[in-house]
Amino acid sequence: MGDAHQLAENTDKSTQNAQGRLTCKRILNSAGKLFATQGFDGVGIRDISEDSGVGLSTIIYHFKSKENIYLETIRHFVVEDAGLDSHFKPLFTVDTSNPQAVSDALRNCIRSFLDACHGKHHVKHLAGLYCRILSDSHPQALILLMECFANIKLALPEWVARIRPEMTREQIAFWVQLFWAQLQYTVAGKQLILHDMELGEGYSEEYLDISAWFFAYHCALPLGLPEPTRFDSMDSPSNP
Repeated sequence: MGDAHQLAENTDKSTQNAQGRLTCKRILNSAGKLFATQGFDGVGIRDISEDSGVGLSTIIYHFKSKENIYLETIRHFVVEDAGLDSHFKPLFTVDTSNPQAVSDALRNCIRSFLDACHGKHHVKHLAGLYCRILSDSHPQALILLMECFANIKLALPEWVARIRPEMTREQIAFWVQLFWAQLQYTVAGKQLILHDMELGEGYSEEYLDISAWFFAYHCALPLGLPEPTRFDSMDSPSNP
């Protein structure tokens, strides 16, 4: 009888845990959508409750505060789901004695990052949250974002130095800034780019191919690398 009672209790707890995870997922999905479009200051717990259909008291029970929801939303969509550092790992395994392979690795890692933010395989809410992290300047959110790139931040200057050992630390630092600036502007400046280049509602796959190629090309030039191989989509006469 005791074993049966314990089994029933364990089953109840397992069911409650599963329901709790589903509830948290609903909350985070709504929070991700709202924070991505309105930022930290523009969203309240009541807004998340109304959008998710989860009661206010239940949200507070699971997350305690709006700040905790915000940070957990970033952790979930930006840190865990996106795996942002993984898009740049091919740079550090490429044979640096093969200049063409290095240029193409630049092109491929940039294209992979753009796809995660804007392409057909994009991570849900990633682009909006990434942009809001930069604009909201919430200290802990910025730390979470920087942690995504911590290993890349350390490895990238060393990688550049292997390719161009004669470059000074200052020159390498500016190259790294150029590399990140191109990627981050594509995310943070999306609406301006869409308007300026008359791209409609979003980046097309063809535009992302061209962007990745041009970004890689302008990163390759200072390193004395050849032009990256063009994507098939760039063979059209209408493309630069």
